Amino acid sequence: MRSNQEYVELLRQAVEKLQGCSATHNATVFVHIESLWQGDVEVFELLGHPVAEKCYAWLDPRSIAGAESDCFAFLHRAPVTSAKEAVQASLAGTAEPGQAAA
Repeated sequence: MRSNQEYVELLRQAVEKLQGCSATHNATVFVHIESLWQGDVEVFELLGHPVAEKCYAWLDPRSIAGAESDCFAFLHRAPVTSAKEAVQASLAGTAEPGQAAA
């Protein structure tokens, strides 16, 4: 079992790879969407990204390995402007784990 620090570092590396810029962890936001999803979403500040200043990221809860390829990473830009909206977008099928989502 990995520590929270290791989890955040794994996500930071995945965000940097998926978004092509530097990322700094800013916050952890708990998201609960009725009986569909609940968990922490990590918020990262993006440095040098051409269209967004923030990104919301978490690992697919169905993941067994918890690998970088199991990471969701949504940019903070309409229609996704909060951690909850990022999770809602993932539930709607806007992106698969391991893919950057605008």
